[in-house]
Amino acid sequence: MSLGYPVTFSSCYDSNHCNYFLDYPHHHNVSACWQVKHTVDQWIQVMADTPKEWKAIIIQGRGGLCKYDQWVKTLKVCYSSDGVHWRFVDGGKEFAA
Repeated sequence: MSLGYPVTFSSCYDSNHCNYFLDYPHHHNVSACWQVKHTVDQWIQVMADTPKEWKAIIIQGRGGLCKYDQWVKTLKVCYSSDGVHWRFVDGGKEFAA
């Protein structure tokens, strides 16, 4: 799945962990996820060429048959019209993931 918009990350664990795909099949030992290098104040930025109304954010952790148990527990959402000045959705509410 491709968003069709530029996506940037605050950090990546390594070059194999800088993807934003959801349920993307694993090929050639390449990770199909974004994995952070640090665990504090991390973000994903999605840029649209014109203002858009975003209806949902899908968060998918990793666990189950995987030897790692990694999950986003909470998140905050910000938006910007210029990529410089940011505002929190719902006054900075922390959403459960």
